[in-house]
Amino acid sequence: MRYTIQTEDQLILRDGKPFGDEGLFGGTSCSWVMPQTLAGMVRTAIGFAQDPNYFLSEDNKKNILEVGIEKILDSALIGEKHIPLAPIPSDMILTQNEQNDMLTANIMDFAPVPNGCGTDIKNPDWLLPTIDTIGKPSKNLPFRLKWDFFKQYLNGEVKSSSEHMFTSIGIGSPITETRVHNSIDEHTLLTEDGRLFSNKGLYLYAQDGVNVKVPLSISYEITGLKRSVNHEGNFHLGGERKTVWVTKSDDSFPVYESSFYKQKFLKLVLMSYGSFGGWCPQWLMPDLSAGSINYVVIPGTNIKVRLRSACVSGWEGISGWDYAIKKPKPMKKLVKPGSVYLIEVFDEKDSQAVADYFWGSALGESSETREGFGLVVVASAKNQISE
Repeated sequence: MRYTIQTEDQLILRDGKPFGDEGLFGGTSCSWVMPQTLAGMVRTAIGFAQDPNYFLSEDNKKNILEVGIEKILDSALIGEKHIPLAPIPSDMILTQNEQNDMLTANIMDFAPVPNGCGTDIKNPDWLLPTIDTIGKPSKNLPFRLKWDFFKQYLNGEVKSSSEHMFTSIGIGSPITETRVHNSIDEHTLLTEDGRLFSNKGLYLYAQDGVNVKVPLSISYEITGLKRSVNHEGNFHLGGERKTVWVTKSDDSFPVYESSFYKQKFLKLVLMSYGSFGGWCPQWLMPDLSAGSINYVVIPGTNIKVRLRSACVSGWEGISGWDYAIKKPKPMKKLVKPGSVYLIEVFDEKDSQAVADYFWGSALGESSETREGFGLVVVASAKNQISE
């Protein structure tokens, strides 16, 4: 069962640092709903649906962590249809044509280190992402890509240096608003001189063209429920008890429409933040100082793959609030959505099975994947490999 959240309210999505920290101007605000924030909303709502005193029990606090979310997907309501959205893959560089304001999609190639060149990666099996374009990356990038265009990318059908209108391939950033407040002394209930904090909130709306607001929504599926619980209604998401409404969704997670049979290389595209303890999952991590990259077995299968390259979009630090102990969580570095991992399949006859296994699945440890981290889809790498 899939559920969808929507709201007219402004969402306050703070990191887990409290307001009283010295030198902090209101902590930090997240630019979008983090998977762990969404998981926290789901767990809290499911706990209270069973018992108003549910979280007074230490056993319940442990048991609720078995409830998780998966297949998180952003959508935009365009016309009367919900359009799935996806992050910009990191092996696609969008440049701006200054003459006609069109965006040019440039797709990277993966190739060995050329003769006469050097790198600090000693492993000769590692392929370097390369691109041949004279344009600079555009500053005006879509917040998310529309699924029809993203589907072309997944199928390897986006031609390098092809031009596209901004509104035909993506949508703009969510509408945000920043408010500045005085800190209140908890003893006197009076404002404190010089103690200010800010709330940077966002709305589930985005700009799509000039003066056109597009409603956004987030859908997900729940895992680990031991009993039937009603999960429809109004719930609190983020800071300051901001309210969203949750309804059952008739939509399903998109399926791939391309065959991945007998493909030596596949790409895993990160759809949600990845929490791996590093830049890639530990089970897939290659030794880049060795003389070759060994094949590894995909957990839970007997299929062998190896990581041949990666385009990582960077990292974002996040902590969050631990509801059980009422303290901030330790900060961890998350890999940003859109990051691409190029894998090689040991036996090409297994490539379709690999695609079936990973599509809509998650990389990483089970405790992290239950919070919605590490969601991936599979893309073709045809026409991108030079060996």
